[in-house]
Amino acid sequence: ALAELGIGGLLIAKAGCPPLVDPRISGSERDGTCQQFTEQVLDEILAARPDAVILAARWTLIAEGGTGVDLRFAPPPSASLRRARLMELTQASAALAARLADAGIPVILVHTVPEPGINVPSAIAVSDRFGLAEPAGPGRQAALTRQQATRAALDQAATGHGWRVVDPLDALCGAGAACRIVAAGEPLYFDSNHLTVRGAELL
Repeated sequence: ALAELGIGGLLIAKAGCPPLVDPRISGSERDGTCQQFTEQVLDEILAARPDAVILAARWTLIAEGGTGVDLRFAPPPSASLRRARLMELTQASAALAARLADAGIPVILVHTVPEPGINVPSAIAVSDRFGLAEPAGPGRQAALTRQQATRAALDQAATGHGWRVVDPLDALCGAGAACRIVAAGEPLYFDSNHLTVRGAELL
């Protein structure tokens, strides 16, 4: 889609590493590799001065846990660890916002996509094979409740520094009770939490 508009971009990502810099998120990584990676990336961004930076991640993992596919079997962090991670998320996003603002680089924040809690293509294949009902997505309110705390932490930086915010819930859930995971028989996720090209186009 960007190529059709004549807009270029560069995706820089490391699995399991939120796009944040100092301070580190408690318990997110033990050997410092995420911190080293994000610091290096930020240095390159500040040197390159792009027209904009897009921040996208599964932000809910920071405070709510849930590294597995099925969130029902993913133990949440303790209350004290959750509070610490939310505080650090607030501080880390504010620190990043300040450094990008000082460089005059606009930021687009993408909130977490609704998490179906299932591997969507696999679930569709099983339902098709056995003639079962098409798998349903999570409820909008359930998705919002899971994201509420991390959204509040990120929104402080977004509001304070004029970030543009993209909310996947608006595109995938609308005002309905359930969020879409399939459109015209085509999966909108290629696993349990990453959108396909078709899903991303809806944003």
